[in-house]
Amino acid sequence: MKTLLLWRSFLKNNFIPVMIAIALLTVASYLIVGFYGRYKFQSYARDTVAAGFDPNGVYFAPEAEKFKYFTEDAAYKPILSHKACASIFGNAESHYAVVDGAEVHVYRTGRELLRSFTPVIAEGRWLSPSAESTEAVVSGINCKPGERITLSPGEEATVVGVIDPEKLIVPRFNSYGGKTDCSYLFSPASGAVAFVTSKEQPDLQFSNYYVVFDKNAGEEDIAALEEFLSENGSFTRYAELIENSNENVRDWLSRALPLPLFLTAVATLTVICISIVVIKRGMNEYSKYYIIGCTRAKAVSISAAPLVLLSVIPLVFNLVCVLAAPTIYYTAGKATAIIGVNCVVPVAIYTVFVASILFITPFAFYAKSSPLEIYRRNL
Repeated sequence: MKTLLLWRSFLKNNFIPVMIAIALLTVASYLIVGFYGRYKFQSYARDTVAAGFDPNGVYFAPEAEKFKYFTEDAAYKPILSHKACASIFGNAESHYAVVDGAEVHVYRTGRELLRSFTPVIAEGRWLSPSAESTEAVVSGINCKPGERITLSPGEEATVVGVIDPEKLIVPRFNSYGGKTDCSYLFSPASGAVAFVTSKEQPDLQFSNYYVVFDKNAGEEDIAALEEFLSENGSFTRYAELIENSNENVRDWLSRALPLPLFLTAVATLTVICISIVVIKRGMNEYSKYYIIGCTRAKAVSISAAPLVLLSVIPLVFNLVCVLAAPTIYYTAGKATAIIGVNCVVPVAIYTVFVASILFITPFAFYAKSSPLEIYRRNL
């Protein structure tokens, strides 16, 4: 009880500097989580394409003035009819369903898409292209592999896998730019999601496409298909997608890393300086406790323990935000980060580092001096 009263007295006498230190640590921790989540998004899209997409293909985006032609029913057939085209796929059809009283975003993937897109499975497996009955892979739903869920009246599916919610992205072939990379093909998702196998080729309306070339096609046939794609839009080859992603990740790191790194360094140095000032201010009082028999460890804990405990507040704050409101880490309100519990791991490491410094600092004042010497220095 006496220790708690001493801690309370310490915090009361140093309320403003301690709150400044906690605020700086919170800002630094927030930047670390946001940076790590955005880096995961930048690299995860690239890794997903590299792992599943056929290298012998291109990402095709129709031109705006010719978009109507490519959004008619079965619009992918003019491309698929070319000799050099082996397959084509676009966005999964999606709709909302109610599963166990919760609204679930259902994505119906065609066979080509589910062969190429494989999210991180936490439990079970991914959908099988040759499944005879309707299968589902879910996220954000309290289901286990083997359970049955109802997607719509008269339609049930067997859950075969659960997606890692921290790496939940969905194919959204709706973006294209001057230097298209793999992140243009996906978007982070949150909430309850279910992927199911579509019995038929999904409608490819309102979508860019990934066109896979036939490996046995001749150069003339491939050139003819590429000319057709160029006449009706723009395309980026697989190798360019990967290279653009690598280059964009490097460019992004060069732009995004300096600010959180600089502010984290500033926050760390400021917190150390504040802790030194606070401890130095209390030395006169603590030296009296030291003289009358308070052990060195007890004297150190009076000032170090409150600071160490308070340094955990930014970690708890970010953990709550990650679980309850991950969108606060997005940039300009856009889903540009994959935020999960593992994003807090760097913050936990940073917290341990700062707490260690805050704990060691008082020892530097007490280490080589006797109680009387400390008292004389602080008269």
